[in-house]
Amino acid sequence: MNHTDNHTDFTSRFAIDPVTAAAMGTDELRHNFLIEGLFQLGRIGLTYTHYDRMIVGGAMPAGTPLPLQAI
Repeated sequence: MNHTDNHTDFTSRFAIDPVTAAAMGTDELRHNFLIEGLFQLGRIGLTYTHYDRMIVGGAMPAGTPLPLQAI
C-alpha cells in the first residue's frame, strides 16, 4: 500500500513468513526489508511495517515547516 500527500510519502510492508524469507535471494531480501529514501529534501517519508507494528520515518524540511498529517 502506498500513499502520497502534498509532502508525505507513506508505504506499508507486510510480514513475510520465515520459510519464504529463507528462500529469497539478496535482491528480494533488500526489496522486502531495506527501507530507503526516508530523508528527501522537503518531504516526510514514512514506512509502516507489520513487524512489531511500527512506523519508521524521516523528515527533512527545506526552509518551511513540514506538518505531520494523519494518514
